[in-house]
Amino acid sequence: MASDSTPHVFISYRHEDGAAVDELCSMLQAAEIPYWRDRDELGPGDMWEMKIKQAIQEGSLVFLACFSQNSHGRARSYQNEELVIAAGEFRQYAPGHPWLIPVRLDDSEIPYWDLGAGRTLDTLQRVDLFGPHKMAQYMKLSRRIHEMLGSQGPSAERLQTSIDQMPDAQRREHVEQRTKEMLLDPQQRIALDGMIEHETRRILEVLTQTQSADGGRVQNDDLLLRAATLAENVHLASTPFYASLIVATRWGTPIQLSAWAHSLRNLAQEATRMHDGYRVLTDLAHLPAMTAVMATAVTAVTYTEYEGLRSLAIEPRITPQRRGQPEPILTATDPWWPFASTGGKEVAEMLARKAKDGTDYPDTLAVINRQRGGGLLNPAAEWLYYSLRPLFEQSVPDEDTFAHHYDRAEVLLHALGQDIVQQAGNRARGPQWVGRSAWRSRHSFTDPAQALEREVLDEGDAWRPLRQGLFGGSADRARAAAAATREYFDRLVTEYSFRG
Repeated sequence: MASDSTPHVFISYRHEDGAAVDELCSMLQAAEIPYWRDRDELGPGDMWEMKIKQAIQEGSLVFLACFSQNSHGRARSYQNEELVIAAGEFRQYAPGHPWLIPVRLDDSEIPYWDLGAGRTLDTLQRVDLFGPHKMAQYMKLSRRIHEMLGSQGPSAERLQTSIDQMPDAQRREHVEQRTKEMLLDPQQRIALDGMIEHETRRILEVLTQTQSADGGRVQNDDLLLRAATLAENVHLASTPFYASLIVATRWGTPIQLSAWAHSLRNLAQEATRMHDGYRVLTDLAHLPAMTAVMATAVTAVTYTEYEGLRSLAIEPRITPQRRGQPEPILTATDPWWPFASTGGKEVAEMLARKAKDGTDYPDTLAVINRQRGGGLLNPAAEWLYYSLRPLFEQSVPDEDTFAHHYDRAEVLLHALGQDIVQQAGNRARGPQWVGRSAWRSRHSFTDPAQALEREVLDEGDAWRPLRQGLFGGSADRARAAAAATREYFDRLVTEYSFRG
Protein backbone atom coordinates (compact mmCIF):
# COMPACT_ATOMS: atom_id res chain seq x y z
CA MET A 1 0.00 0.00 0.00
CA ALA A 2 1.13 3.57 -0.60
CA SER A 3 0.00 7.15 -0.14
CA ASP A 4 -1.36 9.18 -3.03
CA SER A 5 1.90 10.99 -3.82
CA THR A 6 4.64 8.47 -2.97
CA PRO A 7 5.87 6.40 -5.95
CA HIS A 8 3.59 3.43 -6.40
CA VAL A 9 1.74 1.07 -8.72
CA PHE A 10 -1.85 2.11 -9.35
CA ILE A 11 -4.24 -0.84 -9.70
CA SER A 12 -7.33 -0.25 -11.83
CA TYR A 13 -9.92 -3.02 -11.73
CA ARG A 14 -13.58 -3.92 -11.51
CA HIS A 15 -14.77 -4.71 -8.01
CA GLU A 16 -16.18 -8.03 -9.21
CA ASP A 17 -12.53 -9.08 -9.62
CA GLY A 18 -11.70 -8.30 -6.01
CA ALA A 19 -10.47 -11.83 -5.15
CA ALA A 20 -8.02 -11.92 -8.07
CA VAL A 21 -6.79 -8.43 -7.21
CA ASP A 22 -6.34 -9.49 -3.57
CA GLU A 23 -3.87 -12.13 -4.82
CA LEU A 24 -2.14 -9.58 -7.05
CA CYS A 25 -1.73 -7.21 -4.10
CA SER A 26 -0.32 -10.01 -1.95
CA MET A 27 2.29 -10.73 -4.60
CA LEU A 28 3.19 -7.05 -4.96
CA GLN A 29 3.56 -6.75 -1.21
CA ALA A 30 5.76 -9.88 -1.09
CA ALA A 31 7.93 -8.34 -3.82
CA GLU A 32 8.20 -5.11 -1.79
CA ILE A 33 6.36 -3.08 -4.43
CA PRO A 34 4.19 -0.20 -3.12
CA TYR A 35 0.73 -0.10 -4.64
CA TRP A 36 -2.40 2.05 -4.50
CA ARG A 37 -5.83 0.45 -4.46
CA ASP A 38 -9.09 2.27 -3.88
CA ARG A 39 -10.40 -0.20 -1.28
CA ASP A 40 -7.35 0.31 0.91
CA GLU A 41 -6.61 3.98 0.33
CA LEU A 42 -10.02 5.68 0.26
CA GLY A 43 -11.36 6.62 3.68
CA PRO A 44 -14.87 7.60 4.81
CA GLY A 45 -15.84 10.97 3.41
CA ASP A 46 -13.03 11.11 0.83
CA MET A 47 -13.80 12.70 -2.52
CA TRP A 48 -13.02 9.59 -4.50
CA GLU A 49 -12.68 11.26 -7.89
CA MET A 50 -10.07 13.72 -6.59
CA LYS A 51 -8.18 11.09 -4.59
CA ILE A 52 -8.01 8.66 -7.52
CA LYS A 53 -6.96 11.39 -9.93
CA GLN A 54 -4.24 12.48 -7.51
CA ALA A 55 -3.05 8.87 -7.05
CA ILE A 56 -2.78 8.42 -10.83
CA GLN A 57 -1.26 11.76 -11.77
CA GLU A 58 1.06 12.51 -8.85
CA GLY A 59 2.48 9.23 -7.55
CA SER A 60 1.78 6.52 -10.08
CA LEU A 61 4.94 5.34 -11.83
CA VAL A 62 3.16 2.25 -13.13
CA PHE A 63 -0.52 1.84 -14.01
CA LEU A 64 -1.90 -1.71 -14.01
CA ALA A 65 -5.16 -1.98 -15.92
CA CYS A 66 -6.77 -5.29 -14.90
CA PHE A 67 -9.40 -6.89 -17.13
CA SER A 68 -11.58 -10.00 -17.12
CA GLN A 69 -14.95 -11.08 -18.43
CA ASN A 70 -16.41 -8.70 -15.84
CA SER A 71 -14.84 -5.78 -17.71
CA HIS A 72 -17.23 -6.34 -20.60
CA GLY A 73 -20.34 -6.54 -18.46
CA ARG A 74 -21.36 -2.91 -18.14
CA ALA A 75 -20.96 0.14 -20.31
CA ARG A 76 -20.51 2.43 -17.27
CA SER A 77 -17.97 1.83 -14.49
CA TYR A 78 -15.54 3.66 -12.24
CA GLN A 79 -12.73 1.79 -14.00
CA ASN A 80 -13.64 3.59 -17.23
CA GLU A 81 -13.09 6.91 -15.47
CA GLU A 82 -9.68 5.73 -14.27
CA LEU A 83 -8.77 4.67 -17.80
CA VAL A 84 -9.75 8.10 -19.16
CA ILE A 85 -7.33 9.71 -16.69
CA ALA A 86 -4.66 7.11 -17.46
CA ALA A 87 -5.01 7.64 -21.21
CA GLY A 88 -4.46 11.38 -20.71
CA GLU A 89 -1.34 10.73 -18.67
CA PHE A 90 -0.04 8.16 -21.14
CA ARG A 91 -0.29 10.63 -24.03
CA GLN A 92 2.23 12.88 -22.26
CA TYR A 93 4.92 10.19 -22.34
CA ALA A 94 7.19 9.72 -25.34
CA PRO A 95 6.40 6.68 -27.52
CA GLY A 96 7.99 3.55 -26.10
CA HIS A 97 8.06 4.83 -22.52
CA PRO A 98 6.65 2.10 -20.23
CA TRP A 99 3.93 3.17 -17.82
CA LEU A 100 0.64 1.49 -18.68
CA ILE A 101 0.50 -2.32 -18.43
CA PRO A 102 -2.66 -4.28 -19.36
CA VAL A 103 -3.29 -7.30 -17.12
CA ARG A 104 -5.63 -10.15 -17.99
CA LEU A 105 -7.20 -12.01 -15.07
CA ASP A 106 -8.79 -14.62 -17.32
CA ASP A 107 -8.89 -15.61 -20.97
CA SER A 108 -10.76 -12.54 -22.17
CA GLU A 109 -9.86 -9.80 -24.62
CA ILE A 110 -8.23 -6.50 -23.69
CA PRO A 111 -10.74 -3.80 -24.65
CA TYR A 112 -9.99 -1.31 -27.38
CA TRP A 113 -9.02 2.05 -25.86
CA ASP A 114 -7.56 4.97 -27.79
CA LEU A 115 -4.30 6.14 -26.20
CA GLY A 116 -3.32 8.66 -28.86
CA ALA A 117 -0.51 8.72 -31.42
CA GLY A 118 -1.95 5.63 -33.07
CA ARG A 119 -1.65 3.59 -29.87
CA THR A 120 -4.45 1.54 -28.33
CA LEU A 121 -4.64 -0.35 -25.06
CA ASP A 122 -4.96 -3.73 -26.73
CA THR A 123 -1.68 -3.24 -28.65
CA LEU A 124 0.46 -2.88 -25.50
CA GLN A 125 2.39 -5.87 -24.15
CA ARG A 126 0.12 -7.53 -21.60
CA VAL A 127 0.60 -9.83 -18.61
CA ASP A 128 -1.64 -12.90 -18.13
CA LEU A 129 -2.23 -13.65 -14.44
CA PHE A 130 -4.14 -16.91 -14.90
CA GLY A 131 -3.52 -20.46 -16.05
CA PRO A 132 -0.58 -22.81 -15.39
CA HIS A 133 2.06 -20.12 -15.95
CA LYS A 134 0.54 -17.58 -13.59
CA MET A 135 3.42 -17.66 -11.10
CA ALA A 136 5.98 -17.18 -13.86
CA GLN A 137 3.98 -14.19 -15.09
CA TYR A 138 3.87 -12.77 -11.55
CA MET A 139 7.64 -12.98 -11.40
CA LYS A 140 7.98 -11.35 -14.83
CA LEU A 141 5.64 -8.53 -13.78
CA SER A 142 7.52 -8.05 -10.51
CA ARG A 143 10.86 -7.69 -12.31
CA ARG A 144 9.39 -5.28 -14.84
CA ILE A 145 7.85 -3.07 -12.17
CA HIS A 146 11.08 -2.94 -10.18
CA GLU A 147 12.86 -1.81 -13.35
CA MET A 148 10.23 0.88 -13.95
CA LEU A 149 10.37 2.06 -10.33
CA GLY A 150 14.16 2.01 -10.34
CA SER A 151 14.16 -0.18 -7.25
CA GLN A 152 15.80 -3.43 -6.21
CA GLY A 153 14.04 -6.74 -5.78
CA PRO A 154 12.99 -8.05 -2.37
CA SER A 155 15.55 -9.11 0.20
CA ALA A 156 16.33 -12.81 0.52
CA GLU A 157 14.57 -12.88 3.90
CA ARG A 158 11.44 -11.21 2.54
CA LEU A 159 11.46 -13.45 -0.51
CA GLN A 160 11.64 -16.56 1.63
CA THR A 161 8.85 -15.34 3.89
CA SER A 162 6.61 -14.77 0.89
CA ILE A 163 7.41 -18.26 -0.46
CA ASP A 164 6.59 -19.89 2.88
CA GLN A 165 3.14 -18.35 2.84
CA MET A 166 2.24 -19.83 -0.55
CA PRO A 167 0.25 -23.03 -1.10
CA ASP A 168 2.45 -26.00 -2.05
CA ALA A 169 1.67 -25.88 -5.78
CA GLN A 170 2.40 -22.15 -6.03
CA ARG A 171 5.51 -22.47 -3.87
CA ARG A 172 6.91 -25.12 -6.20
CA GLU A 173 6.36 -22.97 -9.27
CA HIS A 174 7.78 -19.92 -7.51
CA VAL A 175 10.96 -21.72 -6.37
CA GLU A 176 11.39 -23.22 -9.84
CA GLN A 177 11.03 -19.83 -11.50
CA ARG A 178 13.38 -18.12 -9.05
CA THR A 179 15.98 -20.83 -9.72
CA LYS A 180 15.76 -20.17 -13.46
CA GLU A 181 16.21 -16.45 -12.88
CA MET A 182 19.06 -16.60 -10.37
CA LEU A 183 21.12 -19.64 -11.41
CA LEU A 184 23.20 -17.91 -14.06
CA ASP A 185 23.43 -14.55 -12.28
CA PRO A 186 26.51 -14.40 -9.98
CA GLN A 187 25.01 -11.44 -8.10
CA GLN A 188 22.06 -13.62 -7.09
CA ARG A 189 24.21 -16.48 -5.84
CA ILE A 190 23.83 -15.77 -2.12
CA ALA A 191 20.07 -15.36 -2.39
CA LEU A 192 19.78 -18.57 -4.42
CA ASP A 193 21.88 -20.58 -1.97
CA GLY A 194 19.78 -19.21 0.88
CA MET A 195 16.58 -20.29 -0.84
CA ILE A 196 17.88 -23.83 -1.37
CA GLU A 197 19.10 -24.07 2.23
CA HIS A 198 15.71 -22.90 3.44
CA GLU A 199 13.87 -25.49 1.33
CA THR A 200 16.16 -28.17 2.75
CA ARG A 201 15.36 -27.08 6.31
CA ARG A 202 11.66 -27.29 5.52
CA ILE A 203 12.10 -30.89 4.38
CA LEU A 204 14.13 -31.79 7.47
CA GLU A 205 11.46 -30.28 9.70
CA VAL A 206 8.79 -32.47 8.11
CA LEU A 207 11.08 -35.48 8.47
CA THR A 208 11.15 -34.98 12.24
CA GLN A 209 7.53 -36.20 12.19
CA THR A 210 8.82 -39.63 11.20
CA GLN A 211 10.50 -39.79 14.60
CA SER A 212 7.60 -38.46 16.68
CA ALA A 213 5.51 -41.62 16.98
CA ASP A 214 4.64 -42.34 20.60
CA GLY A 215 5.71 -45.56 22.21
CA GLY A 216 2.19 -46.86 22.75
CA ARG A 217 0.53 -49.61 20.78
CA VAL A 218 -1.01 -48.63 17.47
CA GLN A 219 -3.34 -50.74 15.37
CA ASN A 220 -1.53 -51.94 12.26
CA ASP A 221 -3.96 -50.40 9.78
CA ASP A 222 -3.85 -47.07 11.60
CA LEU A 223 -0.06 -47.13 11.52
CA LEU A 224 0.04 -47.88 7.79
CA LEU A 225 -2.46 -45.12 7.02
CA ARG A 226 -0.42 -42.76 9.16
CA ALA A 227 2.74 -43.72 7.26
CA ALA A 228 1.09 -43.12 3.87
CA THR A 229 -0.14 -39.69 4.95
CA LEU A 230 3.27 -38.79 6.32
CA ALA A 231 4.98 -39.93 3.09
CA GLU A 232 2.63 -37.71 1.09
CA ASN A 233 3.42 -34.74 3.37
CA VAL A 234 7.16 -35.35 2.98
CA HIS A 235 6.79 -35.45 -0.80
CA LEU A 236 4.72 -32.25 -0.94
CA ALA A 237 7.25 -30.43 1.25
CA SER A 238 10.10 -31.67 -0.96
CA THR A 239 8.56 -30.91 -4.36
CA PRO A 240 9.83 -27.28 -4.61
CA PHE A 241 13.35 -28.58 -3.93
CA TYR A 242 12.98 -31.24 -6.65
CA ALA A 243 11.73 -28.64 -9.13
CA SER A 244 14.71 -26.41 -8.39
CA LEU A 245 17.07 -29.39 -8.59
CA ILE A 246 15.78 -30.29 -12.07
CA VAL A 247 16.48 -26.76 -13.30
CA ALA A 248 19.96 -26.81 -11.75
CA THR A 249 20.79 -30.25 -13.18
CA ARG A 250 19.81 -29.14 -16.66
CA TRP A 251 21.51 -25.73 -16.74
CA GLY A 252 24.06 -25.55 -13.94
CA THR A 253 27.78 -26.26 -14.01
CA PRO A 254 29.36 -28.48 -11.33
CA ILE A 255 30.52 -25.37 -9.45
CA GLN A 256 27.04 -23.85 -9.56
CA LEU A 257 25.53 -27.07 -8.19
CA SER A 258 27.31 -26.87 -4.84
CA ALA A 259 24.21 -25.71 -2.90
CA TRP A 260 22.12 -28.65 -4.15
CA ALA A 261 24.97 -31.10 -3.55
CA HIS A 262 25.27 -29.85 0.04
CA SER A 263 21.51 -30.19 0.55
CA LEU A 264 21.43 -33.70 -0.92
CA ARG A 265 24.26 -34.71 1.36
CA ASN A 266 22.33 -33.44 4.40
CA LEU A 267 19.13 -35.20 3.33
CA ALA A 268 20.91 -38.49 2.63
CA GLN A 269 22.84 -38.35 5.88
CA GLU A 270 19.62 -37.75 7.82
CA ALA A 271 18.01 -40.73 6.06
CA THR A 272 20.81 -43.11 7.04
CA ARG A 273 20.91 -41.99 10.65
CA MET A 274 19.48 -44.52 13.10
CA HIS A 275 16.11 -43.31 14.40
CA ASP A 276 13.88 -44.39 17.25
CA GLY A 277 10.28 -45.26 16.47
CA TYR A 278 8.27 -47.42 14.13
CA ARG A 279 10.44 -48.39 11.17
CA VAL A 280 7.56 -48.05 8.74
CA LEU A 281 7.64 -44.35 9.69
CA THR A 282 11.35 -43.74 10.19
CA ASP A 283 12.32 -45.42 6.90
CA LEU A 284 10.39 -42.66 5.10
CA ALA A 285 13.35 -40.38 5.83
CA HIS A 286 14.87 -41.89 2.67
CA LEU A 287 12.17 -40.40 0.43
CA PRO A 288 13.70 -36.93 -0.27
CA ALA A 289 17.23 -38.07 -1.13
CA MET A 290 16.03 -41.09 -3.11
CA THR A 291 13.50 -39.08 -5.11
CA ALA A 292 16.04 -36.32 -5.73
CA VAL A 293 18.53 -38.80 -7.16
CA MET A 294 15.91 -40.18 -9.54
CA ALA A 295 14.81 -36.66 -10.57
CA THR A 296 18.43 -35.84 -11.32
CA ALA A 297 18.87 -39.00 -13.39
CA VAL A 298 15.68 -38.44 -15.42
CA THR A 299 16.84 -34.88 -16.15
CA ALA A 300 20.29 -36.09 -17.18
CA VAL A 301 18.86 -38.71 -19.56
CA THR A 302 16.22 -36.37 -20.98
CA TYR A 303 18.71 -33.65 -21.90
CA THR A 304 21.82 -35.89 -22.29
CA GLU A 305 23.67 -33.76 -19.74
CA TYR A 306 25.39 -35.97 -17.17
CA GLU A 307 27.74 -33.69 -15.27
CA GLY A 308 24.97 -32.75 -12.85
CA LEU A 309 24.25 -36.39 -12.06
CA ARG A 310 27.91 -36.97 -11.29
CA SER A 311 28.16 -33.80 -9.17
CA LEU A 312 24.97 -34.42 -7.22
CA ALA A 313 24.65 -38.18 -6.73
CA ILE A 314 28.11 -39.74 -7.13
CA GLU A 315 30.77 -37.32 -5.93
CA PRO A 316 29.08 -36.21 -2.65
CA ARG A 317 29.69 -38.81 0.05
CA ILE A 318 28.01 -39.58 3.34
CA THR A 319 28.79 -42.01 6.16
CA PRO A 320 25.76 -44.17 7.04
CA GLN A 321 25.73 -44.99 10.75
CA ARG A 322 24.95 -48.66 10.16
CA ARG A 323 28.00 -49.21 7.91
CA GLY A 324 30.45 -46.57 9.05
CA GLN A 325 32.21 -46.21 5.68
CA PRO A 326 31.85 -43.19 3.36
CA GLU A 327 29.93 -43.90 0.18
CA PRO A 328 28.23 -41.94 -2.61
CA ILE A 329 24.64 -40.83 -2.14
CA LEU A 330 23.59 -43.02 -5.07
CA THR A 331 24.50 -46.24 -3.24
CA ALA A 332 23.17 -45.11 0.15
CA THR A 333 19.53 -45.34 -0.95
CA ASP A 334 17.23 -46.68 -3.65
CA PRO A 335 13.45 -46.87 -4.22
CA TRP A 336 13.09 -49.78 -1.79
CA TRP A 337 14.74 -48.13 1.22
CA PRO A 338 11.73 -45.98 2.24
CA PHE A 339 9.52 -49.08 2.20
CA ALA A 340 11.91 -51.77 3.43
CA SER A 341 10.24 -52.57 6.75
CA THR A 342 7.23 -54.71 7.54
CA GLY A 343 4.21 -52.89 6.15
CA GLY A 344 6.31 -50.78 3.82
CA LYS A 345 5.07 -52.48 0.68
CA GLU A 346 1.47 -51.78 1.71
CA VAL A 347 2.38 -48.14 2.23
CA ALA A 348 4.00 -48.01 -1.21
CA GLU A 349 0.89 -49.59 -2.73
CA MET A 350 -1.35 -46.96 -1.15
CA LEU A 351 0.89 -44.15 -2.38
CA ALA A 352 1.15 -45.60 -5.88
CA ARG A 353 -2.60 -46.08 -6.24
CA LYS A 354 -3.33 -42.53 -5.16
CA ALA A 355 -0.64 -41.02 -7.38
CA LYS A 356 -1.75 -43.13 -10.35
CA ASP A 357 -5.55 -42.95 -10.22
CA GLY A 358 -6.51 -41.02 -7.07
CA THR A 359 -7.64 -44.01 -4.99
CA ASP A 360 -7.93 -43.06 -1.30
CA TYR A 361 -5.61 -44.78 1.15
CA PRO A 362 -8.33 -46.58 3.18
CA ASP A 363 -9.85 -48.01 -0.01
CA THR A 364 -6.51 -49.39 -1.19
CA LEU A 365 -5.74 -50.81 2.26
CA ALA A 366 -9.14 -52.53 2.36
CA VAL A 367 -8.37 -54.22 -0.97
CA ILE A 368 -4.92 -55.27 0.28
CA ASN A 369 -6.41 -56.80 3.42
CA ARG A 370 -9.15 -58.56 1.47
CA GLN A 371 -6.77 -59.97 -1.14
CA ARG A 372 -3.90 -60.47 1.30
CA GLY A 373 -1.59 -58.37 -0.83
CA GLY A 374 -1.51 -55.57 -3.36
CA GLY A 375 -1.84 -55.87 -7.08
CA LEU A 376 1.27 -53.93 -8.18
CA LEU A 377 4.46 -55.88 -8.84
CA ASN A 378 6.69 -52.98 -7.79
CA PRO A 379 4.60 -50.33 -6.01
CA ALA A 380 7.63 -48.34 -4.87
CA ALA A 381 8.83 -47.82 -8.45
CA GLU A 382 5.28 -47.14 -9.62
CA TRP A 383 4.79 -44.44 -6.99
CA LEU A 384 8.14 -42.84 -7.81
CA TYR A 385 7.23 -42.65 -11.50
CA TYR A 386 3.84 -41.02 -10.94
CA SER A 387 5.09 -38.69 -8.22
CA LEU A 388 7.82 -37.32 -10.52
CA ARG A 389 5.68 -37.11 -13.64
CA PRO A 390 4.10 -33.69 -12.80
CA LEU A 391 7.55 -32.12 -12.48
CA PHE A 392 8.30 -32.93 -16.13
CA GLU A 393 4.90 -32.30 -17.71
CA GLN A 394 5.91 -28.92 -19.12
CA SER A 395 9.27 -30.02 -20.54
CA VAL A 396 8.24 -33.55 -21.58
CA PRO A 397 4.49 -33.41 -22.29
CA ASP A 398 4.30 -36.73 -24.13
CA GLU A 399 3.67 -39.62 -21.71
CA ASP A 400 5.43 -42.29 -23.80
CA THR A 401 8.52 -40.11 -24.16
CA PHE A 402 8.70 -39.52 -20.44
CA ALA A 403 8.24 -43.23 -19.72
CA HIS A 404 11.12 -43.97 -22.11
CA HIS A 405 13.41 -41.48 -20.37
CA TYR A 406 12.38 -42.81 -16.98
CA ASP A 407 13.19 -46.40 -17.98
CA ARG A 408 16.63 -45.35 -19.18
CA ALA A 409 17.23 -43.39 -15.97
CA GLU A 410 16.45 -46.46 -13.86
CA VAL A 411 18.89 -48.59 -15.82
CA LEU A 412 21.62 -45.94 -15.82
CA LEU A 413 21.38 -45.47 -12.04
CA HIS A 414 21.52 -49.21 -11.51
CA ALA A 415 24.63 -49.47 -13.70
CA LEU A 416 26.29 -46.62 -11.84
CA GLY A 417 25.53 -48.35 -8.56
CA GLN A 418 27.04 -51.56 -9.89
CA ASP A 419 30.16 -49.66 -10.95
CA ILE A 420 30.59 -48.10 -7.51
CA VAL A 421 30.20 -51.47 -5.79
CA GLN A 422 32.60 -53.16 -8.20
CA GLN A 423 35.25 -50.48 -7.75
CA ALA A 424 34.98 -50.77 -3.97
CA GLY A 425 35.51 -54.53 -4.15
CA ASN A 426 32.21 -54.98 -2.36
CA ARG A 427 30.39 -58.26 -2.93
CA ALA A 428 27.04 -56.71 -2.10
CA ARG A 429 24.64 -56.48 -5.01
CA GLY A 430 24.39 -52.70 -4.76
CA PRO A 431 21.33 -50.45 -4.90
CA GLN A 432 18.27 -51.69 -6.78
CA TRP A 433 17.21 -48.78 -8.97
CA VAL A 434 15.64 -50.95 -11.68
CA GLY A 435 11.93 -51.56 -11.13
CA ARG A 436 9.25 -50.15 -13.38
CA SER A 437 11.33 -50.56 -16.54
CA ALA A 438 11.62 -54.33 -15.95
CA TRP A 439 7.92 -55.06 -15.65
CA ARG A 440 7.18 -52.73 -18.58
CA SER A 441 9.55 -54.78 -20.70
CA ARG A 442 7.35 -57.88 -20.23
CA HIS A 443 4.75 -56.44 -22.59
CA SER A 444 6.83 -54.35 -24.97
CA PHE A 445 9.75 -54.64 -27.33
CA THR A 446 11.81 -52.14 -25.33
CA ASP A 447 14.79 -53.35 -23.33
CA PRO A 448 16.59 -50.35 -21.81
CA ALA A 449 19.24 -52.55 -20.16
CA GLN A 450 20.15 -54.12 -23.48
CA ALA A 451 20.11 -50.68 -25.14
CA LEU A 452 22.51 -49.34 -22.49
CA GLU A 453 24.92 -52.22 -22.97
CA ARG A 454 24.78 -51.83 -26.74
CA GLU A 455 25.51 -48.08 -26.52
CA VAL A 456 28.58 -48.69 -24.37
CA LEU A 457 29.88 -51.39 -26.71
CA ASP A 458 29.20 -49.43 -29.90
CA GLU A 459 30.40 -45.98 -28.84
CA GLY A 460 33.23 -46.84 -26.46
CA ASP A 461 35.21 -43.83 -25.26
CA ALA A 462 32.99 -41.51 -27.34
CA TRP A 463 29.89 -42.39 -25.29
CA ARG A 464 28.60 -39.09 -23.89
CA PRO A 465 28.16 -40.23 -20.25
CA LEU A 466 31.81 -41.30 -20.26
CA ARG A 467 32.97 -38.01 -21.75
CA GLN A 468 31.12 -36.21 -18.94
CA GLY A 469 32.77 -38.23 -16.19
CA LEU A 470 30.42 -41.11 -15.39
CA PHE A 471 32.01 -44.51 -14.69
CA GLY A 472 35.26 -42.64 -14.06
CA GLY A 473 35.45 -41.99 -17.80
CA SER A 474 36.43 -45.64 -18.32
CA ALA A 475 34.79 -47.63 -21.10
CA ASP A 476 35.90 -50.90 -19.45
CA ARG A 477 34.15 -49.99 -16.21
CA ALA A 478 31.03 -48.93 -18.10
CA ARG A 479 30.94 -52.22 -20.03
CA ALA A 480 31.27 -54.28 -16.85
CA ALA A 481 28.55 -52.31 -15.07
CA ALA A 482 26.22 -52.45 -18.08
CA ALA A 483 26.66 -56.22 -18.36
CA ALA A 484 25.88 -56.70 -14.66
CA THR A 485 22.83 -54.49 -15.01
CA ARG A 486 21.53 -56.42 -18.02
CA GLU A 487 21.88 -59.71 -16.13
CA TYR A 488 19.97 -58.31 -13.16
CA PHE A 489 17.36 -56.79 -15.46
CA ASP A 490 16.76 -60.09 -17.25
CA ARG A 491 16.35 -61.96 -13.94
CA LEU A 492 13.85 -59.34 -12.76
CA VAL A 493 11.84 -59.56 -15.98
CA THR A 494 11.66 -63.34 -15.58
CA GLU A 495 10.59 -63.00 -11.95
CA TYR A 496 7.86 -60.51 -12.86
CA SER A 497 6.65 -62.82 -15.64
CA PHE A 498 6.16 -65.68 -13.16
CA ARG A 499 4.40 -63.39 -10.67
CA GLY A 500 1.90 -61.94 -13.06
